[in-house]
Amino acid sequence: MSSPDTSVDLSSNAAISTSQKLIRSIKQPKGLKSRPRRSKLTVSKSTRSGILFPVSRVLRFLRASKLMRVHRISVSAAVYLAAALEYMTSELLDLAGNVAKAANRKLLTPRFIMIAAKSDSEISKMLHQVTFPFSGVQLAVLPQLLPKTKSKAKRTMQNKPSQVSKASEKTLRKITLPTGCVLQVVQADMAELAVDGVVNPTSSNFYMGGMVGKC
Repeated sequence: MSSPDTSVDLSSNAAISTSQKLIRSIKQPKGLKSRPRRSKLTVSKSTRSGILFPVSRVLRFLRASKLMRVHRISVSAAVYLAAALEYMTSELLDLAGNVAKAANRKLLTPRFIMIAAKSDSEISKMLHQVTFPFSGVQLAVLPQLLPKTKSKAKRTMQNKPSQVSKASEKTLRKITLPTGCVLQVVQADMAELAVDGVVNPTSSNFYMGGMVGKC
């Protein structure tokens, strides 16, 4: 008699299920324990801080910077610096958006950003050594090149016709010359008179001919 064939056909479904049962039935040693899988998703430092700028990259740049004289830098320092950079960037973009809106443009160009940075005194002071490529120059005229304008009080005094002040004046004599000029002898305060010329009589030896008026 031939002995029955006890080999298992691994290609069949029954063999696969049997092998799985054998693997599950094998107990692990007491010293070894399987690690639990992570159920929580990883959250970045920027998301936990509520900002858009990458905190990890700022921290890496801080540690690689040669300007830092300390050996240990905390994560909170990178969060603070990233938040400050995000605030300054938002302010600059807000001003640049206003410049683009005033120019009836929908695209922010380097020129709009440059004009926005130069228009704000604090941002201009912070970025005084920064060069904006492809932005041109800011159109401005030096105040030394502008024409000098006369003050309003001086203009009104020049355009005002010469007349005697009515405050506390007393006309002693009035003479009209053939040329049309009017000569008046007035008794009043010299500081309140608005005339072409004033003759203060001192003596007959003091000659003022041809110095006063255009008559």
